[in-house]
Amino acid sequence: MAPSPASSPTTAHGSSHSSRTHRAAARTDGDYLAEQFTHWFLKEQVEEVSGMSTLLQVAQRCGDNLMLLEDYLARETRGEAPDPTAPRAAGGAATTAGA
Repeated sequence: MAPSPASSPTTAHGSSHSSRTHRAAARTDGDYLAEQFTHWFLKEQVEEVSGMSTLLQVAQRCGDNLMLLEDYLARETRGEAPDPTAPRAAGGAATTAGA
């Protein structure tokens, strides 16, 4: 059975290597839009992994007291402004800050 991505110690390194490979291929092909998208996508993935790792640590520290975890989530997960480096939604779909 393969290890889950959250428990795999090579996830960050593998993503970095994959990122360089995809960006280099896009650059070689002159596809700068794909290069920019790949960079943005991987940056988002790193942020997600970081956020979930932090949440896991907080949940483990809270133990059985789920109210502490709920307080943490209420305090730390306020709506964020949209990422100005994000690509536009496909098909002209409108995007919202919380979606």
